[in-house]
Amino acid sequence: MWQFWRDQENLARFMNNVLRIERRSDTRYHWTMRGPLDMPLDWDCDIDPTPENERIAWHTLPGAEIHSRGEVHFSDAAEGGTLVKVALHYQPPVGQSGRMIASLLGDAPEQQLDDDLKRFKLLMEGLGAEAMMPGGGI
Repeated sequence: MWQFWRDQENLARFMNNVLRIERRSDTRYHWTMRGPLDMPLDWDCDIDPTPENERIAWHTLPGAEIHSRGEVHFSDAAEGGTLVKVALHYQPPVGQSGRMIASLLGDAPEQQLDDDLKRFKLLMEGLGAEAMMPGGGI
């Protein structure tokens, strides 16, 4: 699971608003995402050195349209399987007003992340084909 997430090109498979992710080097990726009003947003990010199979951390590079940093933690779940926790910090385009506009349009980042993680779970459980289709029920 860690390796799947570490290759960020895979994230476009379950993140609904990600248009494409392109590898630039082993630790650098270029993201294109659908923003509010379907406006494309682009940025580059670097993957930070972290312990393998435990967590992945990243940060956007200077000049990014969205400034963010975050971490994904992987741990064993009590009932078996893997627990995935995401901590995300970001500054939306046009500041706090951009966040409010996105929320009014039904694009609240918190809800997007929750929906994306549900699709990730289905994909990892082998149920992902339907979840990856538009209107897949998530």
